[in-house]
Amino acid sequence: MGWLKFLKNIGNAESTRESIRLSYKKHSAGAAAAEHDTDRHSVGLYGALATRYRLMRRRVVEVEVWAELAPFLAMSVGRGVEALAEYIVYQERPNEARTSWLKKEINNALMLRGAHLQFAVIAIANQVLWAHWLDAGTKRNIDTAGTEMEREPRGASMPALNTTKGPRSRPGVHTSAQPQPRSEPAIKYNLDKLRCGISAEKAIELLIGACNKPDTMFVTERWIKPRLGELSAHLSNPITTDQAQALQDVVLQRCPFKDVLGWLRSEGISWKDYQVRNQMFEADAERARVKEVRKRWENRDLEAISRLQAAGVRVYIPPEVAFRHKEEEDLAVDEEASEPLRKDPDPTDRKA
Repeated sequence: MGWLKFLKNIGNAESTRESIRLSYKKHSAGAAAAEHDTDRHSVGLYGALATRYRLMRRRVVEVEVWAELAPFLAMSVGRGVEALAEYIVYQERPNEARTSWLKKEINNALMLRGAHLQFAVIAIANQVLWAHWLDAGTKRNIDTAGTEMEREPRGASMPALNTTKGPRSRPGVHTSAQPQPRSEPAIKYNLDKLRCGISAEKAIELLIGACNKPDTMFVTERWIKPRLGELSAHLSNPITTDQAQALQDVVLQRCPFKDVLGWLRSEGISWKDYQVRNQMFEADAERARVKEVRKRWENRDLEAISRLQAAGVRVYIPPEVAFRHKEEEDLAVDEEASEPLRKDPDPTDRKA
């Protein structure tokens, strides 16, 4: 029904709203199928906004998009999707947007206390569109969150989180408007205390305390709660050196959380060896996937498809196949260039 509604209303504001809803569903379903570390609602919102911005020929920077999503992440699932759709309508068809409703929803969302306010601080520094719609009370609430971020650079506890969302920041990207302190990764956010010999309970407390910083893993209560239960069940008490290193790696986004849980479920293998083995498995799986794609395309005339593309006809070739085709073309050119030398290895013979 979604596509029928989109086609029926094409060319007006409702078609824009429906396209955002469809994009959200597509990206959230993809996140669920891929078992994405970030919850599917957050991925759906991010995918819908980033995709639309690309269509609008706007520059897309991941951490900036997450920041702009701050109020929508704070809303309930349905309301967040509808508000995001209206936000896009306002940008494309301002006269047809429900602007008063949208401004009210954004201000209400940003009055809630939660981790999304850290992203709101970044968004205001970036001067996003909705930043100009904020009431005085909303601005004070966000300013308070910004002050707390500056006062607690080492963060001893995880901020209160809304239970319906949770973007994840990129490692090593400093997004605050204030200069970031220089320190070694293992020392930041009390992670130096996350070491061999402490209790499992203390280790989990330090892990949570280090989350939701500009360069650490971003979590939500809904997402982290079941994982913490499994983590607690598998950690030794006190924790080992390997376990401490694995927890540091996951909070600093050197590896996904599921890898740590997978390692803890396994027995008789070190954390380092487990990571190496995982890399080997992933490499084997990628080779098998590329081989399968190429096998499906091996009977197709790639040269004919390339000619169609050169003529402006849109024909999709998987990158795995296109790359191999390019390799074969380069090889053919090399062989053709070397052919005279194979026929006449000693050019001086012709002068004799």
